[in-house]
Amino acid sequence: MILIDEAKKVTEYYRSNTNVDIVYISGSVSRGWEDEYSDIEINV
Repeated sequence: MILIDEAKKVTEYYRSNTNVDIVYISGSVSRGWEDEYSDIEINV
């Protein structure tokens, strides 16, 4: 599984909420450094 693709799906869900101003992905996934131990960090 490519985590950045999953992270983008989740951020799109949050972006559809009119009460949310900013959504961004951080950590190793956002930098392209993911490995088998990485998780997805999404800031809302």
